[in-house]
Amino acid sequence: MKERLLEYIEYKKLKNTDFEKSAGLSNGFVNNFGDNIREKTLQKISDAFPDLNIDWWKTGLGTMLNNSQEIITQGNGNHNINGVNGNVTISHNEFSNMIELQKNYQDLQKELTDRLKTSQEQLSKSQNQLSESQQQITTLIEILKKN
Repeated sequence: MKERLLEYIEYKKLKNTDFEKSAGLSNGFVNNFGDNIREKTLQKISDAFPDLNIDWWKTGLGTMLNNSQEIITQGNGNHNINGVNGNVTISHNEFSNMIELQKNYQDLQKELTDRLKTSQEQLSKSQNQLSESQQQITTLIEILKKN
């Protein structure tokens, strides 16, 4: 368990003390950790690091991270999700949420494009009206000069 905990801490790019502090554990917990752990301590760690797959940590079976982020070890033993080296697996629910967000983004983009088009049309009309007004003023000035 200690090796897997150290692997997780390294993956998160944390110092042992940062991990301990985040989970509300005593200083030196990581270095002095054995395979026996209290449920209360497990809960603290699980609350502080919800992406850590506790079953994987206890048994070594499955993946390091819970279903939302799966790390697959590459042939060279390296794994990385930040740089997306290797494979990344996401849940169906997350994929559906991503599609929904994309649709919302596209709808918003269409609305903004329509608004921009309307604004440009209104600006063009205003410019035309201004041009007509300037021509009328010029004509009036010429009439006044003749009289």
